[in-house]
Amino acid sequence: MRYEKHGYATGGVSSTYSRWYAMIDRCHNPKSFSYRYYGARGITVCAHWRKSIKNFVADMGEAPKGKTLDRIDNNGPYNKKNCRWATRKEQRANQRPYANTTYLTHKGEKKTLKEWAKATGIPYVTLHARVHRYGYSTEKALGL
Repeated sequence: MRYEKHGYATGGVSSTYSRWYAMIDRCHNPKSFSYRYYGARGITVCAHWRKSIKNFVADMGEAPKGKTLDRIDNNGPYNKKNCRWATRKEQRANQRPYANTTYLTHKGEKKTLKEWAKATGIPYVTLHARVHRYGYSTEKALGL
């Protein structure tokens, strides 16, 4: 990566610059700790964004307070069509299914365990135990 004057590190590194740099690092630097979850899986950053943070900001804007960069399709690349600024809660709900989020599907409706808890009024800890400790079916866990 070549160095350029971009104005995003004046008076310290901005959160937008940190997010941009980390995105490129985890996707294109095999020595990065997170590379195995991104670059090794084939996740890339579009050439337009890799070329300059200015291009990234032109497409995405500055990082809004309380939001981080999220890929809409977790198996897709980082580019304008596949990225958004999202809250941590939105990101957790958008994780790959095997990444700490439990999903249940009932009558074609797929929700996280937390969403089902809210919809049914059943405490989250109860649903979690029914699914993970006792191995209940979706219908039995949801009391349906």
